[in-house]
Order: sequence, then structure tokens, then C-alpha cells
Amino acid sequence: MEKRRSTRNLVLLSVAFLSHLSSYISLITVQSSTNKALGTIALSINYAVMPLSSLFLAAPLIGRFGARKTVAFGLTPFCLYTAANYYPKPYTLLPSAILTGLSSGLIWPGAIYYITHLPSFDKGSSERNKKVGMFVGIFYTISNLCVMFGGICMTVVMKLEEIENIPLHMNESTIRNATTLLPVTGQTCGVHYSFKHTDSQSNLSPMITRILFSVFLAFNVIAIILGFRLDEQHLEQTSAKLFSENNPSMDADQVPLKTDHQNWLTNDLCSNVKGAFNLLKTDRLALMMILFSLHYGMIQFLVAGLFNAAWITCFLSIRYVSYTTIAYGFCLSLGCYLFGKATYCISNWKMFSLVCLFEFTLLLILLLWNPRKDASEAWGFFLISMGFAICHSSQAGQLAAVYNRFFTDKKSSSALLFVWDPLGSALSFVLTSLTPSFVTVITTMFVCLFGTGLYLFAELMYHRRRKSSCNIGINGQ
Repeated sequence: MEKRRSTRNLVLLSVAFLSHLSSYISLITVQSSTNKALGTIALSINYAVMPLSSLFLAAPLIGRFGARKTVAFGLTPFCLYTAANYYPKPYTLLPSAILTGLSSGLIWPGAIYYITHLPSFDKGSSERNKKVGMFVGIFYTISNLCVMFGGICMTVVMKLEEIENIPLHMNESTIRNATTLLPVTGQTCGVHYSFKHTDSQSNLSPMITRILFSVFLAFNVIAIILGFRLDEQHLEQTSAKLFSENNPSMDADQVPLKTDHQNWLTNDLCSNVKGAFNLLKTDRLALMMILFSLHYGMIQFLVAGLFNAAWITCFLSIRYVSYTTIAYGFCLSLGCYLFGKATYCISNWKMFSLVCLFEFTLLLILLLWNPRKDASEAWGFFLISMGFAICHSSQAGQLAAVYNRFFTDKKSSSALLFVWDPLGSALSFVLTSLTPSFVTVITTMFVCLFGTGLYLFAELMYHRRRKSSCNIGINGQ
């Protein structure tokens, strides 16, 4: 019975995040095309607020209200952000982006805490750790389908544009012209594209835009409903068991009441904040990994913010954004799997070095390529999008593994990684909003090269530390 309830809660939470991310990631994908500079500024604020919320709000709120309520109520502000896109003005979009950033910093720690406590009914710490790893893997496998699922939903909705544009009296030529969303004309595309000198309107009709946002809003509501369907009592019971496991000297009747347990949880989670800052002060490896970690956040949203608007929407049309998103999502999922398998036959530093050269080549192509404003070279946009997905997937799983290998304080290193990732995304959105495209591309190239170089030095320093510690151990014997 306990195992069935744990599986049910895991599936509910995974599907809730699949629904939430299908809406949110898809909205991010079209944000730079529909709301231009205002949309990217809102996203930069969102990702700048996220790490602050995760570090300073998540722990006390999870300790006070529990993981279930934190996740369920944390999903609610995303409805406001989606609704603000119906009337995108600074006084609607920016405040909702701040709330969304605060919520993003709550729902992810809440979800991970919830999942890691579900398998605690298993006897023995080794068995529980295996179950935790399996449950987290299932959660990310289901939720990461959001890119493909959201892209398919966008494609279906944008197909309605073709039906809307077909006149009653048709011939072959009118059907062909009506079913083609034209590229944005009268503006500079590619490397000289600038949101500050771009029309704020997308080439989607108002009706299709409202339908698209309504679909996103429906996904938000479904995610909230599923979040409230999670079992709170089961989590509290397993948390009490975990407290007993961490305090074996206590008898069963000495397990603290809910309020005391919340204080214990809050103190335990808040220690990550202090540990993260201490890690920066005491370990040079943490400083050398900053640029490489920022790059992870920059590259994944360079596609969503800049490439989609300045290249795909401008040269082709916004309809192609949904197509390339599907291709991106497929390559991202496949790349995560293949890079995970590749770690058995190739070291991390070799893999990241090859990916760095590949990404540098893609960014160089963006600087030099000047495609025509028609679909004759659409294949190039798909290949570049798929290439960026491969670069993203190389770090999606392996960067956390590098942090886990470098640092003995696992909780503090994880908290530190979660700070640099959204800050890199925020930096990418700020550059995209305020500067021409080539500035963002060149900055990303710089961060890619120097970040990977510093990472390679960190690998060398790490292996020297291990070698010296082994020598000390041998001499001590």
C-alpha cells in the first residue's frame, strides 16, 4: 500500500511538472517573438529573482507549510504570468515575472524534497538511496518531455492560422499564399537584429495568439490541480521516519511534533546557504567553475531568446519556432541519454572540450551566415537548433556530476550550481534585450571558451589534489 501511494504521488508530481513546463517553456520560446524587448526583460528579471528565492525563501516555507503546499501554491503565479501576456505592458508583465521568479525558486526545491522523501519506507539506507535515484530519474524523464510536448501543441495551434487565412473562394495559388506565414519584413535580421528597433507585434494574428496563451493557461491550471492532489499526510509520515533515522538515539515517542520538525527541517536546509558562500571562500575550484556554470544558463536560453526571434521568426516566421522546438526537444532528450552513456568510455574534460569546439563553430556560423528570407534554407535553422540542443544536453546531466565529484559538501555545491544556472539565463536575456545580436553571440563565445578553459584547469587542480592526498596516505602508512 505504501509503495503504491508513493508511485501515485511520483506520477502526479511528474505529470504536474510536465504540464507546467509545457506551458512555461513554450511561453519562453515565443516570448521574444511576441513581446520583443519587453518579453526578454521580463524573463531576465524572472531568472535573476529565482536563485534568491531558492536560497532564502524555499527552506522556511517548506519547513512551515510542507513541500506539497509549497509546490501547489508555487505553481499559481504562473497563471498570472500567462494571463499578463494577453495584455503585455510593463505594469502587467514585469510584476508577474517577479512573482514567477519567486515561485520558480520554491517549486523546484519543494519537488526535489518531496520526491527524495517518498521512498523512505524502504528498509536500509542503501536501498532507499537506490529508490531515490530511480524516482528522481523518472521525474526528470517525464518532465523533460515538456519541450517536445509544448512544441507539438504550438504547432497544432499555429496550424489554425492557415485555416483562418484561407478565403471562401479559393484556387491553388490563393491556398498556397494563405497557408504560409510570411517572415517579418522591413527590419534587419540575424547578427544586427535589435529588439530596441523592432516592431512589438508578431506575425501571428491576435486570435491565434489568444488561443495559444489560453492553451498555456489551461496547462497551468492542470498543473495546480495535480499539485493539490498530492498526499500531504504520507509525506509527513515519511519525514518523521527520516527524522528517526537521523536521530537513532531517540525512541519512537520522542519524535518531535510538527512545529519542532519544521524547525529541524528549516535549519537543515538553511545551512546550504551558508555552506554555498563558504565554498566560494575556501575552495578555488568553486571560483573556477563560475564562468562554466554561467555558460550553461546562457546557452540554453540563447536559443529561446535570441535565435528564435532574430533568426527563425525574422528570416522565416514564428510558425517555424514550433517546428524547431520539437527538433530541439528530441535532440535534447536523446543527447542527455547518449552523453550519460558516453561517460563510461570518455572522460568529462574530453567531452566538454569537444562540445566547446562544436558550440564555438555554431556561434561562428551565426555570425557569418546570412540566409535568405524564405524557406529555401530552412534546413539550416533546424540543424543549428539541433546542434545547440546537443551542446545543452552535454551539460544538462554531466555538470551536476562534475560538481558532485569536485566537492565533498554535496548540498552546498548543488545550491551553488543552482545560483549560477539562472543567473546565466538572466544575463543572456539582458544582453538580448539591450544589445544587437552579435554582442550576445560574441559574449557567449567568450564565456564558452574561457569558461571551458577554467574548467580544464579545475580538472587539473582536482587531480593534483587527489594525487597529493594519495601520496600523503601512502607515506602515512
